[in-house]
Amino acid sequence: SGGRWPENYKIEVSFADKYTPKDGPSAAVACALLVEGLYTGIAWDEALAVTGDLNTDGSVQPVGGVPAKIRGAVGRQCRIVGVPAANERAVRDFFLTEGPHALMSINVFALKEFDEARDLAMTTRTAALTTALAEFDKIIKAAPAREKAPAWVKMPAVAAQLRKVTAAAPHHLSARLLLEYAEGRAPAMLSLAGSIEVIESETSDVLKSINTTLKDSSLSGLKKDGLG
Repeated sequence: SGGRWPENYKIEVSFADKYTPKDGPSAAVACALLVEGLYTGIAWDEALAVTGDLNTDGSVQPVGGVPAKIRGAVGRQCRIVGVPAANERAVRDFFLTEGPHALMSINVFALKEFDEARDLAMTTRTAALTTALAEFDKIIKAAPAREKAPAWVKMPAVAAQLRKVTAAAPHHLSARLLLEYAEGRAPAMLSLAGSIEVIESETSDVLKSINTTLKDSSLSGLKKDGLG
């Protein structure tokens, strides 16, 4: 406390020679913030969620499961979530499968460098970030129910508001993707990885029933919509 290292603990910080894809790297940016907070005594914004691996030069590396992590951040009432910029396609897939309403309740930022995560984590932020968050808060507060969101986001006043956010913070993914949708520039197709994830999710009942059939020759667990 008070900016000091905790007593009676040994803290070891190690780095690999270079970044390599691997399982379990998602907490690297969060751990780096934790270490910096211990070292400097800075208290980070508790409404921030962040994911991403780190290279030794501070560049943020991609991770898996980004849509689920965004859902988790929303579920914990986080105001901001930072994700690797290299995972932008996964956020676009999330937008396509869930609809505009999915990004109307949280500020999703694309991170290329650790310093960008640090800026987001500060309770006293830069003028540009402060403006972007304040302007997007107006979107969050005014957002309608899920079924009305597609038409609402295309209203000229809403699109103008989104432009204010992206002008202040171009890496504000929520605002950028919503604005693309409002202007008719949003992608219409899932990525290959996104397609596989949807197929796996939609066919889970079929696969489960096939496995059951192999054991007891029964199709009782198969739903009609799953088969379709």
